[in-house]
Amino acid sequence: PLIPSKPRPGLSRAGMSILRNALPSPGLVVLTFVVIGTCRAFNQRNARGGC
Repeated sequence: PLIPSKPRPGLSRAGMSILRNALPSPGLVVLTFVVIGTCRAFNQRNARGGC
């Protein structure tokens, strides 16, 4: 409900499972989004396209 169901290029299958496992804890959800955001930033810098 809190997470928009938009396909994100930087979001891998592992990231989705981490998100689902983190759903019961709001703090973990925030942390996961921070990690994903950092990962996507690194992907843009390295242009490797892998999380």
